[in-house]
Amino acid sequence: MLLSSSSTFKKGTARLLAEKPEEMYAAVLLPQALGGRHVRRMGAADDPNGQRAWYAHDASSLPFMVEELIGQGVTFLAIDANSPYFGAVKDVPDTYRRRLLRIDKDNKCSSQIQAVMGPIMDETGVELDGPFSVSLRGKNKEVEDAVALLLLRDLRPYLLALEHALQVDVDLDAIRANLSVLDRHLSSSDARAHLAMLNLIFGAYEKRPVSDFALAPASPAQRAEAFQHFVEDAECKELSRQRKLFGFPALLEGALLKFDRLMENIVSSSPLRHLFTLGTKTIETATTVPQADAKLLESLIPEGYLPPIISLDGVRERAKAAWRRAKPPFIPTFRHKHDEGVDLVADDEQPPID
Repeated sequence: MLLSSSSTFKKGTARLLAEKPEEMYAAVLLPQALGGRHVRRMGAADDPNGQRAWYAHDASSLPFMVEELIGQGVTFLAIDANSPYFGAVKDVPDTYRRRLLRIDKDNKCSSQIQAVMGPIMDETGVELDGPFSVSLRGKNKEVEDAVALLLLRDLRPYLLALEHALQVDVDLDAIRANLSVLDRHLSSSDARAHLAMLNLIFGAYEKRPVSDFALAPASPAQRAEAFQHFVEDAECKELSRQRKLFGFPALLEGALLKFDRLMENIVSSSPLRHLFTLGTKTIETATTVPQADAKLLESLIPEGYLPPIISLDGVRERAKAAWRRAKPPFIPTFRHKHDEGVDLVADDEQPPID
């Protein structure tokens, strides 16, 4: 059953607004990878020019994602405990570090995935070995592939967004296609009950156009100036509050109208408007809150928030392009044991790593 205006969820939304006003700014879950660089290991024995090393990730890219997102009404960037960037947040410049949220330190999401997918895994024989690996039996490739993709690619970011009231970049069409595969093959009552719950959640979404603007290519100083403007400007703060409300179906229509008006006002009146390009993008928002006689579903959606689904492709590419132009000091997301005691310096003569 789907409810569009349940009094219970209205009360939950009001309580969240009243008790946690600091959490009413929009936040987005960070994608897994932003790119990396080759580095030189300076101070290594017998090599005064530094030995070349290869690093897949570089946390110096994080401020550029923050800059891109804050112009769209996103105040915080959330980083999963299983992200390669999680441990490097402490080394990001302070101005940007305050915009980074480290989440799921207690690994609660893994327990949620087990609770949601347990009966489906039991029937299909797929086992979750960790955040990034599964074991397959090889009995039915189509079914096992569908379960594996839900476990490894789709459900973790979505459930993190559900738990922490974030916006998230997942492929809704692919999720629905995998659920459809399972619908054709699952037979046990428990597995089908959990599948029905997932279909309720992901069936609640519809595509919506929303105003969008991007930072034009600019110097690091200009980008930093734009970032500071968005951080301090009252209209930009309100823009972020309205974007957060996209996740509450009962408040969605009003929030979309206010958001679009604010976007137009900011672009037309901002002293930095020459740095913005205004456009429209499509996002996917829930128009109703799934309601069923199931404690698990109630525990997943206690306040009636369903994460808006967005595409970060354009944001990520613009951030990567600006980061590569700026070539900031390298910030490792981890250190190999043999790198202790040496300086890691970006080798920008080498091509960046995607």
